[in-house]
Amino acid sequence: MKKLLCVLPPVIAAMLLFCFAVSASAETEGIFTYTVSNGAAMITAIDPTSADTVVIPDTLGGYPVTSITGNNLLQRSPYVVENLVIPAGITEISRNPFNVARLSRFTVAEENTAFCSVEGVLLDKAQTTLISCPSYYPETEYTVPATVTRIGDYAFANARSLTKVTLPEGVLRLGNQAFAFTSTLKDVNFPSTLTTIVGNCFGYNTAIEEVILPESVVNIGASAFTDCNNLKTVLIAGNVQTLPRWLFDNTSLQTVYLPASLVSVTAEAFVRTTTIERILFAGSREQWEAIEVGESNGNFTEAEVFFDYPVAAISRVKAKETDGMLTVSGGALPSLSADSYRFWNVYAGTAQTLYITGGVTGIGGNSFTGFSALSTVIVDCAADLAPGAFADCGSLRNVILLGGGSFAADSFPDHGEGIDLFAADGLPTKAEGSAVGHIPVSYSAGVLTYGGDLAQDPYDFFDVLSVFCGRYGEIRELHVESFSLDGVTVYYYDPQTGARRPITEPLTNGVIYPLTDAGGGPTAISFNTLCDGIADGSVTSFYLVINDEAHPDTEDTQVSIVDEFASFVRRALRAIVTLLNKLFRLIKSFM
Repeated sequence: MKKLLCVLPPVIAAMLLFCFAVSASAETEGIFTYTVSNGAAMITAIDPTSADTVVIPDTLGGYPVTSITGNNLLQRSPYVVENLVIPAGITEISRNPFNVARLSRFTVAEENTAFCSVEGVLLDKAQTTLISCPSYYPETEYTVPATVTRIGDYAFANARSLTKVTLPEGVLRLGNQAFAFTSTLKDVNFPSTLTTIVGNCFGYNTAIEEVILPESVVNIGASAFTDCNNLKTVLIAGNVQTLPRWLFDNTSLQTVYLPASLVSVTAEAFVRTTTIERILFAGSREQWEAIEVGESNGNFTEAEVFFDYPVAAISRVKAKETDGMLTVSGGALPSLSADSYRFWNVYAGTAQTLYITGGVTGIGGNSFTGFSALSTVIVDCAADLAPGAFADCGSLRNVILLGGGSFAADSFPDHGEGIDLFAADGLPTKAEGSAVGHIPVSYSAGVLTYGGDLAQDPYDFFDVLSVFCGRYGEIRELHVESFSLDGVTVYYYDPQTGARRPITEPLTNGVIYPLTDAGGGPTAISFNTLCDGIADGSVTSFYLVINDEAHPDTEDTQVSIVDEFASFVRRALRAIVTLLNKLFRLIKSFM
């Protein structure tokens, strides 16, 4: 009897195991593959036969469907399913089975107590965790709901169309492979609340070029940016102490910013990365020399190091040049030593116009020292200019300040000749110690009010005005105190009488509307077109309608006989040319 008791337990165990295996074996019903456990069905694969909406059933094989798992859902089908409908009974979704799914969007039943969908993206019911944005999500940009604090594993993995994801303040954690395996998703912001980036988070993301991590980040997992082939700039501003293994394996990094809190660089953290040109370190030389650096770290130990580098120097600052115009935005520019690295230095010899906009509250000393080609600076935000901000800018001639702010004495040392400062009336009329002449200027709804005298080289003025037009839109009316241009023929035109005459003496208190002769009479154009034409030489004369009390209509209606004769000759020549062209086409039609 004792022997029998000793034998029975293994037999019973084998029987139970067999029964469990039978109950958990995969079954198929329609396009769904599932297993049964504890009296409930769990979907493990879906093989659609078209791109139409797939609706997960409430039951399979007579068992209620309560969970979804696996890693090949919707993957094997050649179709991209337009919508996956999740019913109310689904209470568990494990391992994000949708990260490789050929799917465009989710829809979740409102009665579901565990999950919901927002704009086609799957979240938990409380909308604090983003579970999955479908790989074939049709939009190029996506903004994560403000309630989300956690980006789940594989949440945006394998994105096919997305180029930008905006994370809200409040996000604390980015999951495993959350932004991995994509060649399109390059723009992901990192909110100031973020603390943890799990390993492989951006692995094999070949689109991302820049990573700026805020001071809140304290944990970065291994391989977080492995094989990000196009990653060129990384800024780690937080209290990170260790760079883990394979963190930047096989990247194209050129500039790396590291915090003073750094204690060690693990072996192979930068393995297969041999392109690092500079390291910007927040701490001192002594702190840098105390950092433990492991083996196989590419050319990390060979790169040039800048010490005591302020994080604000590049944190969130964007710089982009297009056709000689350098646009800087995103954050304040701190004062730097003369030999400090500025990543916008690459434009020092080519940028002719500098446009400073959104988020820039200050322009520190040496921010643009040595920008030799720079001739015009436009600032449309409330930025304060520090001493030496534009030192040694020998070509600088015009500074336009439209967003308020101020400029310090000696903001423009070593600029060569005088600078015209176009700014609101509230600013000082002159920067002490600098040859800066203040000219009040304002712009609103197509009207530019210019408080200076335009008796200067017309090409220089219109070149500046053309830049202004290009940035601020149409200028159809110009208010000036006085106006006289040498080198460009300017005509007065009276629309009531049709009379015109050249303007040879200065005009005062004028409102100027540009008109040009379009072959038969003056035609109104914007200052944009006029400025561009004068700048490139295609416009050598133009008409003005002038409201000027110093020149009553009785004087303005005088007409020059020479001008009228010249106009007659031009019209006659145009008529002859037109007639010859018609004769030529007529003769050609008979040949």
